[in-house]
Amino acid sequence: MPKRTIMLIGIIGLIAVILVIAAFVQMTKNSSPADEPAAPSKNDTTQKIETTPVEKKVLLSFDPQQVTSSSFPATKTNIIVDTGGENITGVQVELEYDPTKITRVSILPPTTNSLFGTSGQELINTTRPEAGRVSYALVISPSANEVKGIGSVGTLEFQAVSGAVGTTEIKFLEKSLATSLRSKESILKATTPLTVTLSSSSSAGVQIQPTATSPAQ
Repeated sequence: MPKRTIMLIGIIGLIAVILVIAAFVQMTKNSSPADEPAAPSKNDTTQKIETTPVEKKVLLSFDPQQVTSSSFPATKTNIIVDTGGENITGVQVELEYDPTKITRVSILPPTTNSLFGTSGQELINTTRPEAGRVSYALVISPSANEVKGIGSVGTLEFQAVSGAVGTTEIKFLEKSLATSLRSKESILKATTPLTVTLSSSSSAGVQIQPTATSPAQ
């Protein structure tokens, strides 16, 4: 057999041995001992957090929950969130009212007993008077931690339509929600509407002092 052929066969054989050794080393790295499960990857951990069920405990209400309103001056009531001990990142408030009885509706940032403290950031604040709808969203800043407790996320301000009488409600719509880092879905459990008694007296719309609420934690 020619010398060149023998050398070529030797080189091919050496390359084959190297490839087999490399494949064996790679298999050893990728395999885990039978009695020691492989640690989850970062993506696996993230997926687990996102899909972990979180009990819906958050409540949305007003404080006070019953007010008397006239065409002047404006009536104010706080929008209260009770997180039920859960940590939340934000809330979205969707309100519905009768525009033939309620007018000049707006939501102002909380001035006292704020659930989000100074870390709250307003994302949405729009009113559609012709439809009787209000959209408002408040969330924590990117650098802040989640919050829990009972506190205000905004102050609802409105007036009664001149000449309107009887009672009406300002209700939370089903699109209202509360968010948490541990859940893809809203963890809002229930809402309580605001009952408004309409009055022709100009003194009825003065700001009503809310009842005390627990400080945010």
